[in-house]
Amino acid sequence: MLAKYGAVFIIGISFIAGILRLFILARFSDQDIVLFSQFLHGIQFSGAYLGSLIYIKEKAHPQRLGSAQALFSTYSRAFGTGSGAYLLGNIAGTGNFTQAFEIAAWVSCAGLFLLFWFSKTEKKHRFFYDG
Repeated sequence: MLAKYGAVFIIGISFIAGILRLFILARFSDQDIVLFSQFLHGIQFSGAYLGSLIYIKEKAHPQRLGSAQALFSTYSRAFGTGSGAYLLGNIAGTGNFTQAFEIAAWVSCAGLFLLFWFSKTEKKHRFFYDG
């Protein structure tokens, strides 16, 4: 699948799984459905993380690969995890879990749109290393 569709496709699948998971968590409280959402959680985070690392490996110069991966890890944890935990954690702290999950789902929808736009733009320009 990776050879046929590429790393950006895997990242897109992870966004779709995340969107489904977050909307499920916002709307349902049945234990079986919430348990299924954790299956989507695995697809969401493994696809995003591995897809991103594979993409970086394809695009970064080999001598700068470690730095590129470290930069990605640092920014994704600092910005993504940090801001999400702070903002959504404060909303969830008031007991409004539905709103926190819905906001996260809509932000993920925006991320999927931006990924689609990026995949189209990236094909038009040669910004990256060709190994």
